[in-house]
Amino acid sequence: MNKKILIFIILSILLTTYAVNSLEFLKLEKGKNLVNWSINQEISAKQLIINYPDIRTITYYDENNESHGFVNIFSGIGENFVLVAGNQYQIDTKEEVLITIWENIY
Repeated sequence: MNKKILIFIILSILLTTYAVNSLEFLKLEKGKNLVNWSINQEISAKQLIINYPDIRTITYYDENNESHGFVNIFSGIGENFVLVAGNQYQIDTKEEVLITIWENIY
């Protein structure tokens, strides 16, 4: 009986450890993509372009309808803004891009 309880406890700990992170993907097609950013991780436009060099530009419009953009040329040109969950961005890519998203589950 004690052996079954011990095995149950060990399995519970292992399953809990693996459930801490969730892996998801955001697929961007070649060309212009209008993306409702739902990722709760803080990442800058420059860092996203460094991580995914096939991204050409990232653009968004603020509350005053002014355009802000970051271009993947010469290590990045433009405003290096932070992408915020709930905002909409236009992301232009050279090729299909698959963004990997690790999210913590609590």
